[in-house]
Amino acid sequence: METWVPGGPRSGKANNHGRVGADVNTASIVSLALGGAVGILLLVAGSLFLNDYAVEATVVEKSCIPASGPFHSGGQAGGVTVSTKLFGIHYTVQDVDAVACGAIQPGMFVQYHIRTGRTVVYDRDGGACRYDSTGALC
Repeated sequence: METWVPGGPRSGKANNHGRVGADVNTASIVSLALGGAVGILLLVAGSLFLNDYAVEATVVEKSCIPASGPFHSGGQAGGVTVSTKLFGIHYTVQDVDAVACGAIQPGMFVQYHIRTGRTVVYDRDGGACRYDSTGALC
């Protein structure tokens, strides 16, 4: 014969001191929170990319071929490497004309557009435009 014990398996009360399914609920909440965070991160990154967000950067180095001389190939003469502050992207703008390349110095302020790669170099933040890879501003 079976003896009934209060709180036993047939009493309908929760086992584990009231924590029935607590581990499942915690895992669900953590999974939902992580999924939401990843979704928001992807949404923000996609928005920045689609809107061609301009990231602040700095000129790291340049390599200019003199405007005249045996190695000069015409109007396109050098390359300028920039490093973004936010994402640490290093990007080299090729075919910078000799005059603009001569005016660009390491440490100058740059706006680098994420999607198009458009690069605009200023002498300082809010200063005069020295080079625009599209030729539109300077």
